[in-house]
Amino acid sequence: MSILGRYLTARFGAYLAFMLGALTALALTLDLMEEADRVLESDPGSISALIWYSVLRLPDILAQMLPIATLLGIVVMLGRLLRHSELVAMWAAAFRLCS
Repeated sequence: MSILGRYLTARFGAYLAFMLGALTALALTLDLMEEADRVLESDPGSISALIWYSVLRLPDILAQMLPIATLLGIVVMLGRLLRHSELVAMWAAAFRLCS
């Protein structure tokens, strides 16, 4: 893999991680706001029950948010590359993403 390929992979990974974290936190917060009453009925006044519920829901929410985070990560990465003329420089150097 070329240096440019590693650079693009690192940039995409960073944007993907940020988007996945933000979307997961938002979805988990909304889910917890909706289900907090039911969770607290099983163990009244216990913060540990809310944390345990969040931990158990996390894999499902991550699986739901991964496609959206991937799309948003690619869009943001390409937008940033275009804004700083890095993508234009890649086109001028005849860099292909498929190679």
